[in-house]
Amino acid sequence: MRFARILILGLITFLAGGPGMSGYAGVAPQTPAPAPSTLEPPGDTPAPPPDTETAMPAREPETLDLSVARLTEWPAPEKRAEAPVPLQYDKWAGPYMNAAGERWVNQINQWYTEGTAAGLTQDTFRSFDNDHSSIRTVFFPQLNVAEPVTSFGTSCKNVLGQRVTMGVQSYGTQGMCVADFHCVNTIRSFYESGKPAPGPQALFRIFYENNFVYVAPAVGTFAPDKDAFSFLSPFYLHSVGASGTDATLLKPLVFASAALPPDLKTRILRNGLFAPVMMYLFKNAIAGDIKSPDAHLPAYTLPEEAENAHPGPSPFLDTLISSAHGLKHVPPVCRMKATPVAPSSAEGKEVQLAGYMEDNTYAFSSALRPGEALELEVDLRPSWTDEGKHVTEYYAAVLRGKADIQSLESNGSRVKVTVPWEVRDRDRDFRTDILLLVSDGTYYSAPAYISVRHIHKLDPIIRGIRIK
Repeated sequence: MRFARILILGLITFLAGGPGMSGYAGVAPQTPAPAPSTLEPPGDTPAPPPDTETAMPAREPETLDLSVARLTEWPAPEKRAEAPVPLQYDKWAGPYMNAAGERWVNQINQWYTEGTAAGLTQDTFRSFDNDHSSIRTVFFPQLNVAEPVTSFGTSCKNVLGQRVTMGVQSYGTQGMCVADFHCVNTIRSFYESGKPAPGPQALFRIFYENNFVYVAPAVGTFAPDKDAFSFLSPFYLHSVGASGTDATLLKPLVFASAALPPDLKTRILRNGLFAPVMMYLFKNAIAGDIKSPDAHLPAYTLPEEAENAHPGPSPFLDTLISSAHGLKHVPPVCRMKATPVAPSSAEGKEVQLAGYMEDNTYAFSSALRPGEALELEVDLRPSWTDEGKHVTEYYAAVLRGKADIQSLESNGSRVKVTVPWEVRDRDRDFRTDILLLVSDGTYYSAPAYISVRHIHKLDPIIRGIRIK
């Protein structure tokens, strides 16, 4: 059964940047230049050096018209005489410049030599900030490295056209990460005009369904004592911090990709499932429990075990790589059909249905103002399982904030979700997040989320806007 969906969208208005972007998200790490790419450069205009304040490329309307063959004809693993193993141990820079890192590099290389690990010949890495941030590609000799660019390109050509599987982009603006900057602007535009606008998550859904794992720094949107993200998204990863932290967070995922079984990895890639599988592996390992709220954060930092010369155990890396290599079939992917319904009045007060909503099958995002509530009937039966497998468990739980979840079926496949407006803190904790999972009896799924942004009367997101 084919799972991947190639979206044909008119007028996607979100590219890598937009008017008013303030440039790079911090100091660039010192990394070797990427190896020359065997792929054709896209001809983008080079960006200024990293120490130059610059505006990001303007967004532009585009039409996305892709061929399914880009997935179904994904190359199989290949042997390369010039790169007989996928990894080299980096003893000069972290993360995992320690015994655990060296041990796992040697183990993955041994698996590859034995034929039980796929290696990296099917993967392509690209920097989307003109190499301001990058992994140290010299230590991944099999990894294809595409020419650095400054944006995703018209019709996402800089991602999908060259089969990029992993990429970083260290941009920030007004103290925020780029993804949340667009979320905030889209919500504000909706309340200013009263008209629907293209959802900010739509672009990232395309990446998610076409094998691209996107990592970017959270900049000032997230810190240990601050969570100002508008929505929790299943489509990408953010790293805590500024430039370079994205590449740091990505490195263990490159290890995991190299460790995947060869035939299974090819099937994953040819069905557009690479991003969901990597999200499942990462989130299952980072907190030790896929159901833990700590597994589902807007931004992550690697655990202490990743620090240089760390002598102790490495449970995150151990779980991530051993789980990747041990996969026997493709883990399920949670999908939903969400239907908004008119909310019931509360305490004698009339309650209106939320105005702002965005549905992306794996993510349902909404914003609430005082006097509004979100009420959804959520059907998890559209979730995907591998051939010969079926869903044995449906799971829905509140990660943070206030919400009520009522089962509409005895097996939990349909639930009713009610999220009332609330503000716990005017400067942070803006959201209610709900986790949705399915299990096939062996593996849990990549997650789906319902995420609601609560707006108070003095919130900057609506300041100066007349309530309509």
